[in-house]
Amino acid sequence: VPIHGLSLDRLFERLFLDVDCPRIHERLFGQLHLEYRPDHGVLVDGLPYLDRFFDYNGLLEQLIDGNRLGYHGSDLKHRLYRLRHLFAQQFGHRCGKTWADAAGKCGFRCPNNVDSDCPNGEYCFASIGDAYCPAARVQPLAVYWGQDRSVNANQSNLALYCNSGYFDRVHLAFMSQFGDSTLGAGNYEINFSDKGGYSTTPGGIWGVFNIGSDGKSQIEKDILQCQSLGVKVLLAIGGVTTDYGVAAGTGPALATNFTNLFFTSTATPSSRPFGSAILDGIDFDLENKKGAAQQADLLAFTNKLRSLNPNLLIVASPQCPPTEVSSSNADFGTLITSFAFDIVQVQFYNNPSCNVNVGSGFTSNFKTVWVADSIVTKVTVAVAAAAGDVDTSDGSTVASHGVPSSIAELESAVDTVKAQAKFGGLTLWDVSGAYDRADGSTNFLQEVSNYLVNLATL
Repeated sequence: VPIHGLSLDRLFERLFLDVDCPRIHERLFGQLHLEYRPDHGVLVDGLPYLDRFFDYNGLLEQLIDGNRLGYHGSDLKHRLYRLRHLFAQQFGHRCGKTWADAAGKCGFRCPNNVDSDCPNGEYCFASIGDAYCPAARVQPLAVYWGQDRSVNANQSNLALYCNSGYFDRVHLAFMSQFGDSTLGAGNYEINFSDKGGYSTTPGGIWGVFNIGSDGKSQIEKDILQCQSLGVKVLLAIGGVTTDYGVAAGTGPALATNFTNLFFTSTATPSSRPFGSAILDGIDFDLENKKGAAQQADLLAFTNKLRSLNPNLLIVASPQCPPTEVSSSNADFGTLITSFAFDIVQVQFYNNPSCNVNVGSGFTSNFKTVWVADSIVTKVTVAVAAAAGDVDTSDGSTVASHGVPSSIAELESAVDTVKAQAKFGGLTLWDVSGAYDRADGSTNFLQEVSNYLVNLATL
């Protein structure tokens, strides 16, 4: 039975009108119109939502009257199961404040068909087919998750964002302590803000991730869920703290330790922060200005990571100014020009000379600094997604930090570099801020995804 283009009334009519029992028709359509509300249940072309407006098991019980309808009851039950199967095949379940909201923005997926799959304040609705959702992106979209830049400081669990289908990579931010000789051998700390953390450092505040009754932590289950949807999950190491680095002569040993903890299944899951989940890559977000003192050891670290994990996605996330690769005190310096990172994810924000909203400054920087580097194969434009993603405590404005005021502003800047062969898509810092912008705009995450979907035709 073709479903597309049929209202719920017409769909039931196609499936049940040939059942020769007026009582079934009367009770079926009576129940249907009692529970079904057009303002919540039909797209413009008539794709309906079934399970949310009545419990089909309860409806069955009423319609078959304890099996007093004889073979009609059995036949009806078979047809309703068939109907549900058709819905499951052709339509998805997605989140929104109302059915129209979920359909209009093609909200996050709710794969278990329950409201708890959705971000706070949203509910799970069905009959929102993937045909109405974004197609594959021409260039990838990556996001950061973990530091909670949402308006109400209530970032959702990782899996809820992955369920959206709006991005291809997620970078877990951050492992904020590792490797520095002051920490002691092998100690590290992972910080995911309100979603907890993991610490082996003496006196570390995080402890370990809580393990559920199923033997897994929430973050382990979320990582596995994201990967099942085709989203690559990377560990972002570094950030703005000073408690990380690679102590002299320890690069290869540190790479072996990281491999056992995150990138292979050889170590016992109970000794690994994310249990059985094996990450797809690592993101170097070096911002503590330790400079030339650790360049050689960082290179030894990355080279060993590559030799141990040939398929590991290794990403660099430098700041955009030219000094990031030319200065002896740069965070990356010669590392960028010596190691072939799979992606160089340049932070075009918090740097007035090359912020993504500067226009010519951004365009020139992208082409002359990053594309011109012969060892760099892909350059991703990383942008701050919302006001909460930048620090304005010094009196600076949000715009001065490079936060796009709208999707149109971001598009106009990226349009100037999208034809470059090395252009490798966009990255948003961070996903909670992109989904929950303080300016009340529509889902910025969705808008950026749609831009990358339509990139070839722009």
